[in-house]
Amino acid sequence: ANTGPFCVGTTINLMCPSATSYTWSGPGGFTSNLQNPTIANATMTMSGFYTIIVSVGSCTTMATTTVSINALPTPVSSNNSPVCVGQSINFTGSGGTTYTWTGPSSFNSNTQSPTIGVSSLSNSGNYTLSVTDANGCMNFVNSSVTVNPLPTVTATSPSSVICGAPFQQTITITSGGASTYTWNTSATGNTISVSPSVTTTYSVTGTDANGCVNTASVNITVSACTGMQQFGVLSSEFVVYPNPNDGDFTISVTGLNKTPAVEIYNTIGKLVYKDVLTAEKNTFITNLAAGIYFINIIENGKVIATQKLICK
Repeated sequence: ANTGPFCVGTTINLMCPSATSYTWSGPGGFTSNLQNPTIANATMTMSGFYTIIVSVGSCTTMATTTVSINALPTPVSSNNSPVCVGQSINFTGSGGTTYTWTGPSSFNSNTQSPTIGVSSLSNSGNYTLSVTDANGCMNFVNSSVTVNPLPTVTATSPSSVICGAPFQQTITITSGGASTYTWNTSATGNTISVSPSVTTTYSVTGTDANGCVNTASVNITVSACTGMQQFGVLSSEFVVYPNPNDGDFTISVTGLNKTPAVEIYNTIGKLVYKDVLTAEKNTFITNLAAGIYFINIIENGKVIATQKLICK
């Protein structure tokens, strides 16, 4: 007898009752004088009739047993890799009657075609599919999954507060961290120039070279820029923005061809900051503490314009 049928790669076990001597023979030139011999690493060519001749004293007899070797199943494994963090990983398996998947982060599934719903970087790596067929034979196949990180998309602007009408300001928002960009204004490219009339949030969707997508946004607050005064003599507009601010601000003057002094006083009349306004320098970093101040534009020793400044 034998303990088969067997699968390719397993061990063939042959058996017979106790006797005095044993002579086995079989396919591929197999011979053995053991009572219960074994044949390791079975192949398809080992299928067939095995004959044993046994002796007890002077008596001799013989018998045959048929060994069946079944081929291993041919598992097929595929997935939708590469994917981006947060996307699902979809596995497809075939070639058996039962399935066992194993992989990174202790992944295990007995579903033929399982899914990892929300992927992370830890899901990258090799996955093994083991299948068993109707004969109980098992085989496996490996497949690889790549999970790409999302781009770190940024959206920045030189100021979060601008002046609205009638001193409408334009500001440029710049994005980074990706390859292509689409804004919620339908604009494309990594920069947009905007002139909102009301407080508005601008968001950008960035796509990297792997096709992974992330978003960023920036909120632009529109200020009435109260306290504005005009240069009556020069017919120029004097705009300070943002206002309120954190001590850093820009002065915009239209029609001014000279370089007046900029002086900032606190509420008790103490001079706390002084500089010169030029076409090249109109942004000031004052490091002023929170409070209320007054900006004076001085030309030829005279105050030609003034405005309240609020630092927060």
